[in-house]
Amino acid sequence: MKRMMRNAALRRYCRAVGRWLPCSRREKKRILAGLWADVSAFLERTPDAGIAQIKAQFGQPQVIAAACVENLDTKELLRVLLVRRRVAAAVMAAIAAALILWGAGIVWELVELNNVLGGYGVTTVVDFGPVK
Repeated sequence: MKRMMRNAALRRYCRAVGRWLPCSRREKKRILAGLWADVSAFLERTPDAGIAQIKAQFGQPQVIAAACVENLDTKELLRVLLVRRRVAAAVMAAIAAALILWGAGIVWELVELNNVLGGYGVTTVVDFGPVK
């Protein structure tokens, strides 16, 4: 049972560090493999350690990721960030295009409804008398 808890803490810590790494998948995999080995060795020496002890020993995930980014090649890091920015721009453009098409469809349906009604609508009010 303790082994499962250690593995859960190890996975959670490495996943948290991985979320903060702004590098390519290959580079992230290499960094996390080294971190996984280091944290696993620490957990073998101290079997009762949890996520709090891992953070105390190795540091917060943001700090670990920042230290790894400092050691990365600047050209590779800028390339990855540019790709992310382009993907984000493409997603935003697709969302904007979908909203524009949706709005145009609504306007088209309103124009068609107006044409079917001859340019105006007729509302019929029926009076059923007083309500008791």
